[in-house]
Amino acid sequence: NGSIISLDAAIIISSGNGDGTIIDGDSDSNGDPDITLSRNSGIIDGLLIQAANCQIKGLNIIGFNSSGRAGIAIEGVTATGNQILANYIGTDITGSGVGTTNLRGIEISGGASGNSIGDGTLAGQNIISNNSFGVYINGANNNTVTGNIIGLDINGTTDLGNLGSGVEIFNSTGI
Repeated sequence: NGSIISLDAAIIISSGNGDGTIIDGDSDSNGDPDITLSRNSGIIDGLLIQAANCQIKGLNIIGFNSSGRAGIAIEGVTATGNQILANYIGTDITGSGVGTTNLRGIEISGGASGNSIGDGTLAGQNIISNNSFGVYINGANNNTVTGNIIGLDINGTTDLGNLGSGVEIFNSTGI
């Protein structure tokens, strides 16, 4: 509980062998993250998903604040049907305070489609706060952002903000 993984390179989930990957950082299954991913050094994304039908859940993701980078990047036409659920992105591991800011909490780009950020349930909601941009979608159609807490703490009562927009969408349709 409370483990930290400091990265010097992104965790890349590639198309093909990476399809269907599940990463679950909620090791005690209580609905809260138990693992923090943070940037140690370098200009890197935290998780770079280029595969299909992956599920990322139960992580606290902080510190990916280099130019053009994200805590979670879903990128490319092979990145379809992925689910990002029950993560705390930009907050501390409790979801009640600020962590180290990410430039983009979650980015979907490069033709990625059919991906879901949150699933509309309490158990599947992400806390996306204290980032420069919470969710950034550019050149990626038919993706869904639903049921998340953006800019607030886990209780939805304390303003943790995002320095820019909570959700930014460019050159995309069907959102």
